[in-house]
Amino acid sequence: MAKEMPKRGFSLREAANYCGIPVKTIYSAKSRKATLGEKARFPVPGVKRGKAWLFLREDLDKWLNELAKKKQ
Repeated sequence: MAKEMPKRGFSLREAANYCGIPVKTIYSAKSRKATLGEKARFPVPGVKRGKAWLFLREDLDKWLNELAKKKQ
């Protein structure tokens, strides 16, 4: 039986579930123009392919670890 490879990239919905935040939080942060100068509520880089977003697990983990350090 072949071992399933761990998932490396997440869709917008999967990233939200993984981080425990609403999809709307990510979507609204990513759809804002970068020129607004607002502090991003979701600063994780993502790649948009057509209408779909892709987020790497490493980037999500890095952001979550940074949040955990700030709360200590």
